Amino acid sequence: MLAAIWGIVRFLLAFAVVIFLAAAASRMFAARAQGGRTAQLRLLGALQLGGGRAVAAVGVGQRVLLVGVGDKQVSLLMALDDASELQPPAGAQNPPLLGALDPRSFAAMLRRGVDRRA
Repeated sequence: MLAAIWGIVRFLLAFAVVIFLAAAASRMFAARAQGGRTAQLRLLGALQLGGGRAVAAVGVGQRVLLVGVGDKQVSLLMALDDASELQPPAGAQNPPLLGALDPRSFAAMLRRGVDRRA
C-alpha cells in the first residue's frame, strides 16, 4: 500500500516538474519571438486600402517607417527621422487613442511623404 502511494507521489512530482519546465520554456521563446524586453518596434497606425492592402506607420527606435503591406509582401515606402511630422493637425478634434496616429494626420503624413518622393 505504501509503495502505491509513493508511486503516485513521485508521478505527481515529476508531472509538476515537467509542467513547470514547459511553462518556463514557453515564456523564454515568447520573449525571443517578440524581440526581448527591449524591443523598440511598435505599430503607430495603419490605413486599410482594401483588397488585402494597407499602409502602416511603424516606430523603430526614434525613426518612423511607412510600409506598404500586401497579401504576400511588405515594402518600405519611406523613412521619417523627424518626429514632428507625427503630430496631429492643429485643428484636430479627436486626439489619438493609446498612442495611435489620428487617421487625418496619418493621411497628411502619407501625402507629404509621397509629395517629397515625387
